[in-house]
Amino acid sequence: MVRQSNFATGIALGVGVGAALGVALHNLAMIGLTQGRLSDTMDALEKERELWRLLGNLNGEALALSNMGSVYNQRADFQGMLARYEEALPLGRASGNKTTEALILSNIGAVYFNLGEFQRAFDYSKQVLPLRRAAGDRRGESNGWA
Repeated sequence: MVRQSNFATGIALGVGVGAALGVALHNLAMIGLTQGRLSDTMDALEKERELWRLLGNLNGEALALSNMGSVYNQRADFQGMLARYEEALPLGRASGNKTTEALILSNIGAVYFNLGEFQRAFDYSKQVLPLRRAAGDRRGESNGWA
């Protein structure tokens, strides 16, 4: 199965449909997540992340890592969540996508909040509002006040 998947990925990249494949992998992962199939979800997200890395898409790679944090959340594994979010943050920043950076910072803040580390949660969360504002993300900006 893995060999077939790698072969299909190679063909997709060769004909220039890499981004479509990334979206398909993301959708498969989200379906798996909603169905509670965490192992399948993680497999799809790891493939998605690798594809974005091969394509040089830092934002896609950061989002795949951030979504892996959701799998760790389902497992109540806060350290796993933090590891994925902290790995995603420099990629999100380097991509220049302020919305992605804000999402990851918000996720890190939420983990620290759930761990009872309120000052650390605040330190991350206070970085979110200016990024949402800079991105013109009015909905995200309003959520920052909630």
